Amino acid sequence: MNDLFRPWLDRFVVVYLDDILVFSRTLQEHQGHLRQVLEKLREANFKINAKKCEWAKTQALYLVHVLDGDGIKPEDSKIAAIRDWPTPCTLIELRLFLGLANYYRKFVRNFSTIVAPLRRLLKKEAIWQWDKDCTSALKKLKRALIEYPVLKVADPSLPFVVTTDVSQYGIGAVLQQDDGNGYKPVEFMSARMPSEKVATSTYERELYALRQALERWNHYLLGRHFKVYSDHETLRWLKTQAKMTPKLTRWTTEIDQYDFELKLVKGKYNVVADAQSRRSDYFGAIVHYLDIGSDLQEKVRQAYAQDPIYSDVLKRVKEAPESEPDYRTTEGYYLRRLT
Repeated sequence: MNDLFRPWLDRFVVVYLDDILVFSRTLQEHQGHLRQVLEKLREANFKINAKKCEWAKTQALYLVHVLDGDGIKPEDSKIAAIRDWPTPCTLIELRLFLGLANYYRKFVRNFSTIVAPLRRLLKKEAIWQWDKDCTSALKKLKRALIEYPVLKVADPSLPFVVTTDVSQYGIGAVLQQDDGNGYKPVEFMSARMPSEKVATSTYERELYALRQALERWNHYLLGRHFKVYSDHETLRWLKTQAKMTPKLTRWTTEIDQYDFELKLVKGKYNVVADAQSRRSDYFGAIVHYLDIGSDLQEKVRQAYAQDPIYSDVLKRVKEAPESEPDYRTTEGYYLRRLT
């Protein structure tokens, strides 16, 4: 089926086994796309079951995702199941929960870092011990999935932007596009560090994160120009080295296949923009020593008080700090402890 529709894949057709989705900007355009798809099926002697088809819909449920004019969202019933999932008491229950949550990981920034305490229980030598870190991870993951961002449907006519995020525990990246209304996420990606050596090396962490992101979105990025935002100069540093380890040489060679412009964003000036793009469950921090104007600082404080999510958390942190051990407030800012 993929071979049959290859010239049109991701332009106006998506195929998964025998499920075919045809998408268009207007009804008139949609009629033309449908005619092309149906004629191609007839030429290949395929038949469709009309009773299982839906035509000219403004919203569609496809592979437990809801697609509409706003973008891509998880299916409501699946998110409700995640929200109401009881605390796992056995490995089997934990695997079932993580299996469901993992299906929607592209909606969650830094998914791997959030679930790290839960994954530790899955190790062969691990002793089952559900502690406060596990409880906190479960709460964060549920909140992240309940408060999911709407993902933009990738538009091949628009430029892509890749932003990478790295910590000693894992890597994260987001693929974005600007449709004239600001940058919108197409997909989030995260992964654990492959080894302790990579985790403790800043250069290897940054290079590994970029390599993994480019490999993940190879079908979008290879053969076209795009931008990469990072707050480290690892790639520029590597270009100056006469000798590198075989691993770094291999990774650099793989990255060199891509045509991108590296945009360096210093962390000091990127924290606010990054923090505002994150929901409360993976909110980084806004620190008092940032070099930003007092008027902007005041607007951030006011926004917290007016936001229905942040205002509720702020109230709990102020009234019962022990209920939210990973959060605190400083000079009106909402801070999360980074672990």
